[in-house]
Amino acid sequence: MKSILLIISLYFFTILAASAQVTRSKVTVRVLDKNTLRPVDANIVVTSQHSDKQTATLFEDKMYKFKLAPGDTGVLTIYAAGYEMLSEAIAANQLGETEVFYLTPQKNARHFDAPKPALNEGVSTVLYFYQSEATVLEKSKRHLEHFAEFLQNHEHAHVELTGHTDNVGDPYENYLLSNIRADSVKSYFISNQINGDRISSRAFGDKKPVAPNDTEQNRRLNRRVEMKIDF
Repeated sequence: MKSILLIISLYFFTILAASAQVTRSKVTVRVLDKNTLRPVDANIVVTSQHSDKQTATLFEDKMYKFKLAPGDTGVLTIYAAGYEMLSEAIAANQLGETEVFYLTPQKNARHFDAPKPALNEGVSTVLYFYQSEATVLEKSKRHLEHFAEFLQNHEHAHVELTGHTDNVGDPYENYLLSNIRADSVKSYFISNQINGDRISSRAFGDKKPVAPNDTEQNRRLNRRVEMKIDF
């Protein structure tokens, strides 16, 4: 049976991981220019490995959505005029609340819509961590690399880091862990020749969850550091 291709012409959309036994969760995906971190109006093709479990896209709550069973996998391909095509494997049970993908401009491509970031424009993304650790998940490392490269190329940009945890354990210990997580990201940037004066960090422990701490999947979304770039 042929896989179903879903083409989405927007720079963000939502994936719904769902089954009859599992509560559905929403994942927002953003596509950004690797050099400017601006949103890209891209075409997105999703090919499920189990097409019999996939349904047509819906437009709801200003988002494009499709269903992907919790154990399902697929291939996500993103392309846009003036950019190199990006193709990555995805797994429903490994998707965070927000997924960010970066497109690399093609050499000699001409862009007329403000190739440099505008002042006061903030860009944010999320890094996820292992339980009770300050180690970034493997899939989040690419965000660190892209942001470090961006900061190297834009000397007037500053980054704000906020550390968070789930609610497992002692609240004070969680606060300390969230601070360590933010500091570990700051240390990574400093090790990549980013001046520490350009980096600010705050810790919130388990006080600002983005999802209820009632399942492991939700707790995983709360073990995070949010990054925002300002000019």
